Amino acid sequence: MLLTSVQLKEIRIMNEQRKILLENLNKNNLDQLKHEIILYIKKYPGDYFGYNIQGIYQERIDDYKSSYDSFLKAEELSVDNINIKINIGRILLKLSKNDEAIEKFLEAKNIDKNNFHPLFFLSNIFFNRTQYEEALNYLEKANDIQQNNIEVLEMIGLSNLHLQRFSVAEKIYENLISLKPNISGFYHNLGSALFHQSKYIEALSNYSKALSINPSFDTRSCINETLKASNLRSKDISEYIEIYNSTLSKSIIFRS
Repeated sequence: MLLTSVQLKEIRIMNEQRKILLENLNKNNLDQLKHEIILYIKKYPGDYFGYNIQGIYQERIDDYKSSYDSFLKAEELSVDNINIKINIGRILLKLSKNDEAIEKFLEAKNIDKNNFHPLFFLSNIFFNRTQYEEALNYLEKANDIQQNNIEVLEMIGLSNLHLQRFSVAEKIYENLISLKPNISGFYHNLGSALFHQSKYIEALSNYSKALSINPSFDTRSCINETLKASNLRSKDISEYIEIYNSTLSKSIIFRS
């Protein structure tokens, strides 16, 4: 079906109005955005776009209930729009309706199995519930789509540590360190994965690197535990003891 010149003109005008909404949204011009949303919805009441932007605006002013209602209206007008379903899921999380959020993210995932965002949100929900097996189910799929995402890899590493899959966690933290070599927690967690495989020298090495970046009582405690478990000779670990001792004065906390 061919569009008439009048219809094509109307589409161009609508797209220009959409651009104005997006420009104000991106610049966070909230007062102007509110005004433009009212005009857009009045002119195009059957278009999902205005209600979706209205939902985002209401979210930014922390009016989550109104935001949810706007996203639902947008969904009525564009039933299979994955971005709207993701927006509804996000707002449901902010409204502490996690089970409903899971259902909405699953709907989004079923529309596009290769979309990173539903998988990421689902993995976060189950990770925060300490349901690590379920979290990994989504994390590994998310990692296939967006490899080397630091947040995803961190959750994969922590999930495997909690599930006592230490050799898998070891590989994940080695990868994380290659991507971001100055994060103390990555060395600490790699040290823990190595410790639980009785790789004591390697564990001490990584705990020491963690300490050199950020002196931490927890990391020093892990070093003590490793030394007790390993029965290593002092000459074999002198460099790690030196690092350990050098961090003691750095981590003293003064309280009034």
